[in-house]
Amino acid sequence: MVTGKAKAYGVFALVFALGAATGGGAALAWAHERRVAQLDNDHEFESRRLRALSRKLDLDGDQEARIGGILAKDHDESRRLGREIVERCGQPLRDHKTAVDAEIRAVLRPDQQQRFDKLAEHHHASLGRFMR
Repeated sequence: MVTGKAKAYGVFALVFALGAATGGGAALAWAHERRVAQLDNDHEFESRRLRALSRKLDLDGDQEARIGGILAKDHDESRRLGREIVERCGQPLRDHKTAVDAEIRAVLRPDQQQRFDKLAEHHHASLGRFMR
């Protein structure tokens, strides 16, 4: 026999768990969005990196200019590689979702499949900004 107090604790625990899951998902999305923004702002990172190297290694003007040139030359390749890493990390999840969606579609009637496809498309569009 479950008492009212036990039910209340159960509901409290469930609400807490759902809140934690939601907060974790939001934090993950925020972190991903921040990483994408950092990739888009590489020049600022390169500038900070050059200033830090100059300060910590006591670079002279010639060394600073040469290292700045190296960082500028490397900019496009580093950006491409960074985007490739972000893209590849999400690919297994996208592949899994595609497989699960295919299994679900196989259970549905044709009219349900059309509605499911629209739902999946809407879901993909809303997550698209986090999975770019």
